[in-house]
Amino acid sequence: MVCLHTGEPIGVAGFYQRPYLKAPDLGYAFIDRFTGQGFALESCRSLMNFAKTALLLPAVNAITDLSNEGSQKLLIKLGFTGIGFLQVDSNNKPVKLFTHDLAD
Repeated sequence: MVCLHTGEPIGVAGFYQRPYLKAPDLGYAFIDRFTGQGFALESCRSLMNFAKTALLLPAVNAITDLSNEGSQKLLIKLGFTGIGFLQVDSNNKPVKLFTHDLAD
């Protein structure tokens, strides 16, 4: 993503199909000075709408570091529900797993 006013890169957001999740994973990351300005919420809302209306996905997952309260709050704002914890492999710490049912 880029800033519309300057064209400067500000971050990324998108879907990734992780081999250990049944549904695609919503992910995002922003350059530090662009966090807290609503870009993540705006871009992720657009992505979730795209997932539902264009991709016709039945569900989307998301994972966060256990200590990343900001991302967890954002996911809840987007309609995700925390469903547990996931140990991706023995070398990594557990992460918090969220899901969002898009089927109406």
